[in-house]
Amino acid sequence: MNELRGMIYSHFRTEAECARQLGWTRQKLNYITNGKRMPDIRDVNVLAKALDVEVGKLINIFLS
Repeated sequence: MNELRGMIYSHFRTEAECARQLGWTRQKLNYITNGKRMPDIRDVNVLAKALDVEVGKLINIFLS
């Protein structure tokens, strides 16, 4: 999940800022970035759009 954190920090100053932009709680984003929660396809789509990356790239991160 380090790759995901890198993507987040390349677009946002903090995970909390990213979570606010996504309309999520900081806790939800933290669970996803720590691998404690697998995002559903809607969450992956929202995250991909916010990070300006392909959905497939994020899916590969979550499946690895």
